[in-house]
Amino acid sequence: MQRSLQYIGLSLVILGAMLTIVPTGSFSTIAGDRPVDVAVAGDSEAFIAIDGTNNVVTQPGSSTTVAELENNLDSGATVQYEASVSVGSLSVANPSETVTIPQGGTTPIEVSCVPPKGGAGTATLTIDVIEAESDSATITGATLEAPVEYDCPGRSGGGPPDPGEPPGDAIAYIDGNEDLSFNEGDQIVEDLASFDNDSAALVIAGGGETIDFRNAQVDIEAKSVVVDETTLKTNKQLKIEADDGTVSFRDSTIDTKNGQVDLKAKEITASGTTITSNKQIKVESESEALTLTDSTVDSKNGQVELKGPSVDASGSTVTTNKQVKLSSESGALTLTDATVDSKNGQIKLKGYPIDASGASITTNKQIDVESESGTLTLTDSTVDSKNGQIKLKSPSIDADRASITTNKQIKLTAESGALDITDATIQSKNGQIELKSNAELLASGAVIDTNKQIKLTSSGDMTLDNAEIRSKNGEASLTLNQASATLAIDGAVMQDRDSTVVYSPSGITVNGTPAQGSVQAG
Repeated sequence: MQRSLQYIGLSLVILGAMLTIVPTGSFSTIAGDRPVDVAVAGDSEAFIAIDGTNNVVTQPGSSTTVAELENNLDSGATVQYEASVSVGSLSVANPSETVTIPQGGTTPIEVSCVPPKGGAGTATLTIDVIEAESDSATITGATLEAPVEYDCPGRSGGGPPDPGEPPGDAIAYIDGNEDLSFNEGDQIVEDLASFDNDSAALVIAGGGETIDFRNAQVDIEAKSVVVDETTLKTNKQLKIEADDGTVSFRDSTIDTKNGQVDLKAKEITASGTTITSNKQIKVESESEALTLTDSTVDSKNGQVELKGPSVDASGSTVTTNKQVKLSSESGALTLTDATVDSKNGQIKLKGYPIDASGASITTNKQIDVESESGTLTLTDSTVDSKNGQIKLKSPSIDADRASITTNKQIKLTAESGALDITDATIQSKNGQIELKSNAELLASGAVIDTNKQIKLTSSGDMTLDNAEIRSKNGEASLTLNQASATLAIDGAVMQDRDSTVVYSPSGITVNGTPAQGSVQAG
């Protein structure tokens, strides 16, 4: 395989004159009385070059030289650059650096794997040259790229890793080179309850064993923490923190009878894991994704809070008798096929956007779901509150075939896009139902049923073909905010207290005939 070369030269100040050239190839200059020469790609005399080494990155704790920066100017150069790689499984050893490279010399660019993420493939190394200055030339604002091959231990896609176990009866160790395996020289850890080493990559690999701390409080602080096939059990508080790294769990259990659970890290990943307590459970990822898939978070008598830039709890179960709060601060909140259940507390969900397709969201109190961007997706989901209001708000809402039920008010608001409740059931025993879209409202085959008022509003077409609009003791109204809009009601059931549903404005187009009841302009 040939080595990969790319060259650049931008904004050159040579002998007091400014020459600016676009970075579409490689460029060279010869100082002194020789002319400036624009060369073709692959020219060995290019100003600054990146030379890929074709070395494969395989180790978390040992950096691999994947490329070299070459100085082909006519004298030594001071180069200020920033480096990054395109996948989260890799990290550049010195992402921001200023180096002095002699004329004709090179400086290495080193990359390592980042546990617990894994995977294999080809990534892109990007070098942004802030400035390269020599005696006769200055290069600024240039970008170089080179391919990087990698084969990192762990699980692809950022899932929890499967680390090696320590020898004998030991369960925990400090992974010196962060390769997710026990090596000669790695330190066995016997006192986990008060482990405090911010530079250590801590691995707890019990192979199915239980560590029972009994009545001791557990407070673990490390650079990163991997818990694999281990049960951590205590009657007191359990806290695990990794401010600069990842906390990950695979097929593990945290069980605190009478203490809070507090997990906090730069990134948190968990799969097949159970976190249970009688007190509050708080899981916070500070700067990267919180991923908690196919897991259970259960608090008998405490609040549950999951928080991160993005939160993925697909296929997981989150239960408590108190409040549940799931917050994605800047990215998506993903709850596909998840169960979120509170016996006696509010449920609050926030994301950018929210995907809860196939989810079950239930409580006796209020449910408040707000998607700050994109679409709130509730297709084939259940949203049920026995005695609380349900409020769903998003730029657009897709709740096809959803079941949304309560004894109180139901309010769905699509602030800028469509509200789609095709074939959905929206039912309240004793509360108003208010559905509002600032675009079209799609409710073909939907059942909208209550003892109180029903109010449907759209700023575009309203489609109610084969829908059922039923209010035993209240009025139903249909408001289309555009005179050019169309109201489709063919085969619909229109039954409020006088069996006549009022629509406005009077000039809209009405298509179809109801199967029961009637509509009239009001």
